[in-house]
Amino acid sequence: MRKLRKFSAVIIVLTVFMSIISSGAVSGASSATIAFDFVSDPGDVGDGPDFGVVGTDPVDDGSGCDAVAVLMVDATGTLTDIDTICLSLITGIGGSDGDYGSIETGYLPTAGPATYAVFDLTAADIAALTGMSDSEVAYGAYIIANCNFLVEGYVDVVGLTSGAPYSFGASPAAGGGGGELVPGPDMVAIPDTAVVGSFVTTTAIHWAPRADAVSTVVMEAGKTAWVYGVDESGQFYKVMLSGKFFWVPVQTMGPNFDAVWLGRPLPTVVVH
Repeated sequence: MRKLRKFSAVIIVLTVFMSIISSGAVSGASSATIAFDFVSDPGDVGDGPDFGVVGTDPVDDGSGCDAVAVLMVDATGTLTDIDTICLSLITGIGGSDGDYGSIETGYLPTAGPATYAVFDLTAADIAALTGMSDSEVAYGAYIIANCNFLVEGYVDVVGLTSGAPYSFGASPAAGGGGGELVPGPDMVAIPDTAVVGSFVTTTAIHWAPRADAVSTVVMEAGKTAWVYGVDESGQFYKVMLSGKFFWVPVQTMGPNFDAVWLGRPLPTVVVH
């Protein structure tokens, strides 16, 4: 019931946000903190504790609050839950609770600790997510690729031994992140031939290297992704976002001219 209640709130936010898209994207909280509550509902800690988020400088995105998404993954980086919540414009406070396994795959953590990562949503993001539920993997993929990363926290998972946590803050695939990409859900290897490229135009990502395999997830111009190579036709780049592989038309990406990659050419090796 918790997940249904949370998503119904998202639908309300989507309806309101759509009315202000024409005025342009609205930025949200500039930073945030996250804290965990193991006391208020001790019988419901096993699938994730209650948590509270406090945002700095919350912005009214049109719904009377500042929307953020909290992505929950285990130490392998695999999504187990997503909560979309509203931060008060007065206090900056919002919250929910973990519900491990509520993602569409039904995935339950296999390695601790769990990472709770908070991302800010703009009106444009909410519009792009219309038609998707926050229980969908594609919903999470869009957030990781396009939304501003604010903060993350870590908690032990009942029954699992904790090791090194998965960090979105260390991943350039997360908006606002930086540093070396942390391996994602399947501990994806990054070959020496892979290069971080930049999207030169806003485009929908594809699930396969075919024109009819387009998804509802959109990458905005200026965002970056790891590029592994091209398909046999040479028409699509294989890209990696948060440990998942997708395809995009080659004309939508170009070199990344930041201080690290300095415009290095994208790989043309054929990959599958």
